[in-house]
Amino acid sequence: MSGPAKLVGHDELGRFIADILVKHGASAQDAAIVAQGLVWANLRGGDGHGVSRLPRYVKLLASGEIDPKAQPRLLHDRGATHTGAIGRYAQWIAAQGCAAVLMGAGPTLMAYHGARVASMATSPIAIAVPSGDGVIALDMATSTISNGKILQARATGGALPQGTVLTAAGEPTTDAKQAEILLPLGGPKGSGLAFMFEMLASLLAAAPIQAPALGPAKRTRHTANTAMFVIDIATFRPLGDFLTDADTLGAVVKALPRQANFDEILLPGERGNRSEAKRRKSGIPIPAKLWEELETIANTHGVKMPAQLSAAKAES
Repeated sequence: MSGPAKLVGHDELGRFIADILVKHGASAQDAAIVAQGLVWANLRGGDGHGVSRLPRYVKLLASGEIDPKAQPRLLHDRGATHTGAIGRYAQWIAAQGCAAVLMGAGPTLMAYHGARVASMATSPIAIAVPSGDGVIALDMATSTISNGKILQARATGGALPQGTVLTAAGEPTTDAKQAEILLPLGGPKGSGLAFMFEMLASLLAAAPIQAPALGPAKRTRHTANTAMFVIDIATFRPLGDFLTDADTLGAVVKALPRQANFDEILLPGERGNRSEAKRRKSGIPIPAKLWEELETIANTHGVKMPAQLSAAKAES
């Protein structure tokens, strides 16, 4: 299926995602939380981490790899230990006046530097701090591009940048349909970060991912871990003073002399903030191919598709 993207409102998209998850056994509360996370990604332009992940979640639920009835259990609580999610949660933490560093570990999708097989996770990192002008947040993978970019390219038919992915046979490609293995950002730097994130997010929690997947066991079950460090800024200095210094640093960086062909210097998260403001008003675009996948899921489970926005309404 090809054609223009479908525009939907963020509330309708969230309703649809939650309805699908409830049909697969999730509680209304848990479904709403997951839906909020996916819609947040779409609003901020991270479409590869938004509703495009829903078909994968549905497959994991159907196979039993995700237990929708599972409830987290606190094993022990100490002053220096935390756990949590990534991305939007780092932003939320910073909005409470704290600084956050989150490191993720997950399935083997990226090649370790020098390897031609998937051997590390894309291992995202999110760092967020408050400022007087709002949260400043860095949210990135340790691969050259995120796995979500591959999913988006498959949905839209676009090509991938050179030097970012390998085929299953370990050969370079720009064809999203052939892309199976991501390459690390900065070569040994990206794979080194991914390796250490596995140490801190997985081994420290006694839940290794990569060794069981790469070793003799060849474990294929979907697994993911996150390590989270939260700093109460007020413990170290008055929060207001930190906000002032953060604003000063941001203003100085944005005023730096620019290279040719750069209209503006952007701070971490600034592009996402603008995308969110625009998409809250004009709607979230859903590629035609993904829309078709969502329609199949909706028809199978008797769920109403998200209402589309008219072009006139989107432009108003």
